[in-house]
Amino acid sequence: MTAMDPRTSITRIGQLGINAHDLPRAVRFYQEALGLRLQFQVPKIQGAWAAMTGRGVRFEAPPHQVHKVQDHELWLAFFRDSEGNLLALMSEVR
Repeated sequence: MTAMDPRTSITRIGQLGINAHDLPRAVRFYQEALGLRLQFQVPKIQGAWAAMTGRGVRFEAPPHQVHKVQDHELWLAFFRDSEGNLLALMSEVR
């Protein structure tokens, strides 16, 4: 196993999973009805994107800014897991 670089590794989970008794029903509700997506926070999104792309992760698009406030920008990069679920890296860029 390759050592992970802390500058490009996930630092915390921005959202959390929910247990389900009926998985197809739960997926329809949380993904289709509510539009929830799992996001992993990283300190350096460009570096994390490059490192994960190098490890074979297939991203929908490169990291991009989705919101800007006075002291930082919110950047996201969406990718699919091995089951086709949409996940994302997120980073607060200052």
